[in-house]
Amino acid sequence: MSELNIKKRYYILDILRAIAIINMVIYHFLFDLYAFDMFSYFDSLLMNIYQQFICITFIFLSGFCFHLGRKQWKRGLIILGCAAILSVVTFFMEFVVFGVFIAFGILCFMASAIFITIPIHMLLKKAKYAHWVGFFVSLIAFIVLRYVYNFGTMEMTIANGNYFTAYFGFPPDGFIAGDYFPILPWIFLYLTGYFAFSILKQFNLLRYLSAFRSKPLEFIGRHSLIIYMAHQVILFPIVFLVSFIF
Repeated sequence: MSELNIKKRYYILDILRAIAIINMVIYHFLFDLYAFDMFSYFDSLLMNIYQQFICITFIFLSGFCFHLGRKQWKRGLIILGCAAILSVVTFFMEFVVFGVFIAFGILCFMASAIFITIPIHMLLKKAKYAHWVGFFVSLIAFIVLRYVYNFGTMEMTIANGNYFTAYFGFPPDGFIAGDYFPILPWIFLYLTGYFAFSILKQFNLLRYLSAFRSKPLEFIGRHSLIIYMAHQVILFPIVFLVSFIF
């Protein structure tokens, strides 16, 4: 799904998004291998850093591209619908294969971030220096909260939590999800990307994002949502068949 205005496309953003989605496919392929005991290093520190790199790239780019999208409410609802589909499918897969239920995954977060940013955009788009303050406040808040939440765990459990508190980043004890990106701390990374766009625009640096092209990667980047929704539909049966045969 394209996030950029067709009249002015910044090809490097599509390329970076493509690199992120390719790495995400590789990461999920390794997860599938791990699930069927064909890959032993999924829980390693290196894999955790790899996963964090992928999701940080996606979320920052999505916030950055907020300014370039049109019909934000519609786009948010589409992404939220895709998130709901994944939750329903993985809920039933949990009973058939293994526990991979996606409660508040990255698509749910992306949709929520769009809805949160819409009123912020309306309030601050004419405020002088708001992008500078917003950028540094958001960046510092994300770094601090990621440290507080402990690198790699992505949440702070609370004894009397529930799914409502889990949505904001405070799940109950024993909460398990195959993909979990709550509002905190990730909304601040999204807003860091959002404000970074205005800073580059102020210094007339956005033009450099059109300096390089790679049509195959641009195609992948423009269809990242479709690829995200479809890749496990293809990868999982392949890995399952291979594990069954061998």
